[in-house]
Amino acid sequence: MPFSLMKRFDISVLMTDELRAFLQGAHPDPFRILGPHRLRDDVLVRVFRPDAREVSIKLDNNGSIVPAEKIQGDGL
Repeated sequence: MPFSLMKRFDISVLMTDELRAFLQGAHPDPFRILGPHRLRDDVLVRVFRPDAREVSIKLDNNGSIVPAEKIQGDGL
């Protein structure tokens, strides 16, 4: 999705209840958490891969590969 079309909202911090619901498979809108999201003038990408040793993100604008950082022990 082009950056210019992405919806603006601040998701820099996940609420504990929202994260718990997601991890239990009970979140009503998992893509509110997952995928690319606008964060001010940047893009934040969240991926849930509990089985992955590493995750990389390929940037559309120049093809660079950026290693993702694991922020949550359950695979987020």
